[in-house]
Amino acid sequence: MRHLIAILPLLLCAPLHADCILVGYKGVSHTFEIRGLGDAPEGTRFCAYPVYIGEGPMSIEDGEHFSFYKSVSPRIYAYQGDLPVFDGIDRNHGLAVSDVELHLVSAVPEWQATYAIHTIYQFQGIEEDRVLLELMYETHYGAECDVVGAGDALLSSAWPLLPIASVLAILGLALRRRLRVSA
Repeated sequence: MRHLIAILPLLLCAPLHADCILVGYKGVSHTFEIRGLGDAPEGTRFCAYPVYIGEGPMSIEDGEHFSFYKSVSPRIYAYQGDLPVFDGIDRNHGLAVSDVELHLVSAVPEWQATYAIHTIYQFQGIEEDRVLLELMYETHYGAECDVVGAGDALLSSAWPLLPIASVLAILGLALRRRLRVSA
């Protein structure tokens, strides 16, 4: 039981995104692009927020490649005038905002040839308080050839299952030890 108490703080921290790559995975570069922003009403500008922990929004230009910190899932905002200041309380801050949250893939299994991913969205317009974006495609670049695969689904990761598996393994070991002691 003493060992379980000693390991409990580690398990509580396990779901956090650490700046590390799991064994059997490798880091990849993931960039995004939004095309067609020039078709927005005159004077309309765009930004992504949040992009880094503790920092303000990042201005987005038509066709520009951009990236962000892996632990955040920014949305695209439309605004007029100066870059908005976000207070972190109001979800859309009185601006038109995308329904799409961008998700960065920072690592893939080592067996994949992928070394870079580029995801492209198409701006469809602004409707009331929504920025309409459509996923065009996602390209995975590999070592053997330029394009490994393209599709409209983002890579998924099994990292959320690791804390659950850890808890089950520790409980199993504790139960096994308790059964051995009582026998």
